[in-house]
Amino acid sequence: MQPLERLADKERGFIKNYNHKISKEIIKFAVKNKAKYINLELLEGFGKDEEGKSIQKYKWMCSNWSYFELKTMIEYKAGLYGIIVRYIDPYHTSQTCSICGHFEEGQRLTQAQFICKGCGEEMNADYNAAKNIARSTKFATERKECEYYKKNKKDVDKEEEMWYTLFIRKEVVKLNG
Repeated sequence: MQPLERLADKERGFIKNYNHKISKEIIKFAVKNKAKYINLELLEGFGKDEEGKSIQKYKWMCSNWSYFELKTMIEYKAGLYGIIVRYIDPYHTSQTCSICGHFEEGQRLTQAQFICKGCGEEMNADYNAAKNIARSTKFATERKECEYYKKNKKDVDKEEEMWYTLFIRKEVVKLNG
């Protein structure tokens, strides 16, 4: 095994272990708080045809996407406790104030900082988004139901093709050496 392959395997193992720990803590929290549901953003649909079936050429990417692995672990573990995992439309979850509901572009100043331009509330941006996700009732079972996809379908499809091309190139380079 080449040194880079060993490093990639170690990284993969680290990510899988980390996802296991995160999913375990999420389920532990849900059980402790007697939650019936866990809401997650619907960040999938990539690699599906119009009927929702997996397209063979995208399977490698989905199996190597950390969020895909994490959500799969959460679904499995939640099922063991009878907790239902629901998916919500991710549109503006990180740009809407979880206190007053105000949306305006530019409220998420950095990856970590959120300041509402409506009520002035300041908080960690991920915490704000998590509260919005937990409270959301904009459920979606496929990306076609999501607001972002509806508004940007042409761009989303083009971006997916670009990412697929990049992943294929990465695999070809890996295979060739």
